[in-house]
Amino acid sequence: MSLRKSAFSLAETLLTLTIIGVIAAMTIPGLKEYSDEQQYVAAAKKSYTVAQSATMMAETKYGDLRWWPWSNTQEIKKRYKDVLNTMEITGDSYTYKSFGGSGSSGTINNTDWFQTTDGMIWKVAQADTGSSGVGAIYIDTNGSDLPNVVGVDLMGYLVTNDGVYPMSTGEWSCTNYVMAYGKMPWLTDSSYSSCPQDSSSNNAGSGQSGSKSDSTN
Repeated sequence: MSLRKSAFSLAETLLTLTIIGVIAAMTIPGLKEYSDEQQYVAAAKKSYTVAQSATMMAETKYGDLRWWPWSNTQEIKKRYKDVLNTMEITGDSYTYKSFGGSGSSGTINNTDWFQTTDGMIWKVAQADTGSSGVGAIYIDTNGSDLPNVVGVDLMGYLVTNDGVYPMSTGEWSCTNYVMAYGKMPWLTDSSYSSCPQDSSSNNAGSGQSGSKSDSTN
């Protein structure tokens, strides 16, 4: 009795490789999108933790934040820099875009912003008139690296008498959504024309539109 070795023919091998290629073409983009989203979410959550920690440390050093000179932006900036590991912003100033990446929202530079050694770029300012907070913190979670878009790598936080909370109204409300749900569906779903206004998950950050650009000076 003779034994015959079985083997794939060239046609079968090419067919298998074609099928693998089709499956890869269908799945790899989705996997990359998910990976990118998770990186942005992780960076956003880190920025929230650091913003809370820095505020508590600064309050320990400078006293009750309710009595800070919030209208003096440079003094507030100095107080945060005193409790963080900072450096000058590397490279030239750059603009960041509004939600969806359509249009410039403001310019990031060494005058109003500062960079921490972990690569994040900060701005601290007085809260908008009529908001529930005393101050505001804006963070570019990955520095000058793209995409520089509000709701993706730019987050906004409201400093209140009770602590720091994600902004939950206006364009910066994406911050609150990301903290509550751990995702950014607008990265792949074009039906999102604006950030979700979901104050139910954390209404402490309401009342601050974080109206970008010059209004955050």
